[in-house]
Amino acid sequence: MRVGGKGPTHGRYIDPDGVDHPVRSGAEDDGLDRELAKFMVERGLVPPQMTNPGGATHVELKVAYRMRSSNTPYAELAINNKIDRERWGCHELLPKVLLPGQTLVIHDSTGTHTYRGKPQS
Repeated sequence: MRVGGKGPTHGRYIDPDGVDHPVRSGAEDDGLDRELAKFMVERGLVPPQMTNPGGATHVELKVAYRMRSSNTPYAELAINNKIDRERWGCHELLPKVLLPGQTLVIHDSTGTHTYRGKPQS
């Protein structure tokens, strides 16, 4: 858990090859968060005026976007926070970022949650 409920979200995800990847919320040195933000706006997942959606810095969406980019079919992620359920948050956007056939299982402070990619309209 995050001390006092504050600070970045940290986590680890395991890819299908069994490789353990540490992750944290916030900006990425490789620009993944900016690429994800652009994707979210261009695909209409967030309103066009949200040129820098905060969700693009969230661990859950960054892992889903990495899965999408690498065509990874399945991953499990454990985080020290709970999944964001705000409008345009992770809970709403994860099925839209994942490709159809992809599954991301997230273990958070409230339990285990399974997200599957949905076909885009």
